[in-house]
Amino acid sequence: MADFYGTEAGFEAYCEARGITAPAGDVEPALLRASVWIHATYRDRFPGYRTGQRNQVRQWPRYGASDAECNGIVETEVPCQLIEATYEATLRELASVGSLTPDIVKADCVISERVGSLAVTYSDGGFTTEDHRPIVTVIDDILSRLLGYQRCDPVWIREPVMSCVAGLTWPAAAQKLEASSLHPSTWTSA
Repeated sequence: MADFYGTEAGFEAYCEARGITAPAGDVEPALLRASVWIHATYRDRFPGYRTGQRNQVRQWPRYGASDAECNGIVETEVPCQLIEATYEATLRELASVGSLTPDIVKADCVISERVGSLAVTYSDGGFTTEDHRPIVTVIDDILSRLLGYQRCDPVWIREPVMSCVAGLTWPAAAQKLEASSLHPSTWTSA
């Protein structure tokens, strides 16, 4: 398994489908940096447990995972939402290397400023790393079906199904399904 989520070809298709011109740069290292950021930022909020336990480099694939609607997630699957979120983070890393994980020097953090008679206090100085990580709402939105899960009673978890068809996301997967013999419109009665 690769140390990052997604592929260079998948990233290019993701950008093309959305009319995004990706910044120039080496995509695979950016995918790795984006995957590391996703891992560090969201790991405590992902459902289930890593299939490879401590020996697994990234958080996915996972077992015992379900989405917000209590749909089971196949133990070998890396959800499409996670891959799309990684592509969004990759865009940011290509635009500015290290922008998702900035270096922080606590002494450089402004606590109070005064300009004439106007004074502003920003913090009590109790900075944490999380205080300086960017919040990327589009990534939160993409991952919301994975992160917003409820504690599903195992009795209520639906059987896992792949959320992607041949690595495609909706609506491309739906179009591929409609064109295949798996679509109900192609069925014949016996």
